[in-house]
Amino acid sequence: MRRRIFKSAAHLWIVAASAAAVAGSTAAIFLSTQDTSQPWGRFAAMYTQPPVVGIPHRPGDMVLDEMDFAPAPSSISAGPVPSVGLSQEVPGVMGPYSVEQHAVPVMAPAGDDALWRARRLSWRRQFRPALALYDSLLAAGDEPLVLLREKARVLGWMGRYGEALECYGETVRRYPDSAAAAAEADAKAALYDGRYRDGVRAYRRWLDLEPESPEALFDLSQLQYGQQRWADAIALTDRLLKEIPGHDAARQVRRKALFHAEGTPLYSEAVFFHSEGGTRQAELEYLSIASSVARPLNPALMAAIKVDTRFYRFSGSNPDPMAITTSAALTYRRRPDAAVEGFIGSTMKSNGPDNTVTGGLGVQSSPLDDLHLAFRYRHGDVVENAATFLDGLSENSLTVQTLYRPSRKWQAGLEGFRSWYSDGNVRTDYGVELRSHLSYEPTRLTLFWRWDSFGYNQEQPDYFTPGTFNVHHAGVDAIHYFKGDALYGGGNNTSIRMRGSLNFEPSGGRSKSVLAEFRHDWNDRLSSSLLYDRTWNDESGVYSADRMAASLLWYF
Repeated sequence: MRRRIFKSAAHLWIVAASAAAVAGSTAAIFLSTQDTSQPWGRFAAMYTQPPVVGIPHRPGDMVLDEMDFAPAPSSISAGPVPSVGLSQEVPGVMGPYSVEQHAVPVMAPAGDDALWRARRLSWRRQFRPALALYDSLLAAGDEPLVLLREKARVLGWMGRYGEALECYGETVRRYPDSAAAAAEADAKAALYDGRYRDGVRAYRRWLDLEPESPEALFDLSQLQYGQQRWADAIALTDRLLKEIPGHDAARQVRRKALFHAEGTPLYSEAVFFHSEGGTRQAELEYLSIASSVARPLNPALMAAIKVDTRFYRFSGSNPDPMAITTSAALTYRRRPDAAVEGFIGSTMKSNGPDNTVTGGLGVQSSPLDDLHLAFRYRHGDVVENAATFLDGLSENSLTVQTLYRPSRKWQAGLEGFRSWYSDGNVRTDYGVELRSHLSYEPTRLTLFWRWDSFGYNQEQPDYFTPGTFNVHHAGVDAIHYFKGDALYGGGNNTSIRMRGSLNFEPSGGRSKSVLAEFRHDWNDRLSSSLLYDRTWNDESGVYSADRMAASLLWYF
């Protein structure tokens, strides 16, 4: 019966895709249905590359991604793969106010016709004509302080951050006595670079000078939303809605923040994985169907449970084995200062070894706005192939990761990993990654390079155990968001992601990796995603790996 499941894998993929209806950018921190050999929960969000067969599960696949530390379960999330965990870069593009028609004056105040036309154009996302009108007004010498500040905001909404900061700089130089302009310039600079603490200080300074500024209130709500400080985000949007009842974006952010603060998220995922490892002893095929449910206990504490049923197919096994892993997690978050997650679980297997226990602890902290640290301990199974599954190979592993992101343009990550296997083997990994962001929303384009090295202290006949194995990865990652008016934390959006890399391996070997992902927010409660990725080496036929996944996230 289980064998028939794999023979109809294509049909199951269609069923799963239909059920997930697909694409979920609204992420949930504890609901990742990672491989049971991976750390469970949000700390697995750094695994952003598809598995490279023969270099499985570790910093050959691990990448420190900016989205992991950038906060916010929203549709701006580019979302690392395979995690559906909390992972999103601080968007930078907050977009113009989304205001109902009746909230915008039908007639401009006397003498302000051109200025109000420029504002209305920018609110309707007609940025170029709005900028042209602002420039003509500046050339005429009309209220340059107001015009410069508003022009800089529009440039920021367009994602032209460098030009926006230049415009703010000109404003501060021309009007050194304007404390509000200086505070806004500092606040926007911090916002664009994702510096939470600097941003909060600058926005509070701005609001002390202009207490009901809609721009300051909305931006600060975004910073708080991005750090999962739901109560703070709700309070700020309440203030904004009191001033502008028709502010659609503020209402949207408030609704989403309430769901995250009080709702119960249910996450389900179906994954089909197939690899052919050749000399790397990584033949593996399985179908995983997993679900997780989480519940906030208070603003800082959340509990979750997860059940992952996995149907394996190994050559020569009859019947095919299956494994059911049930786990529970408790997470404390006080971002950006710290997030701590502990979990424990048990795996029941239909044949092979006895039931096994899995568990772990993860700690994540951002002591500085541009420095992010993560530590993970994990105990659990290692499934590379049939032999490791049937022998019950397990590990105790430690991972340390550091991400340095001084600006929105680039970032660097370092990673170290060590695993002590139950058969006496020890695996050690190191990883380095650089990323350069070339463009931003609605189309985010990133170039990346990564170096990974791993090795074992002894050879084993049942799985791939090189003394040292080095890989260089070079590639491009592109994400496009289709709804330009929803480019903010809490907005419902639709996105497509394409990623490709060329991987240079020892002895002149080369492999290729591609990934395609589609995400869609159906409404405030429901999101879904579809994903396909493949890694292969055609030159020598060493290996190939394919993964298809469909997921659904629902708040109730």
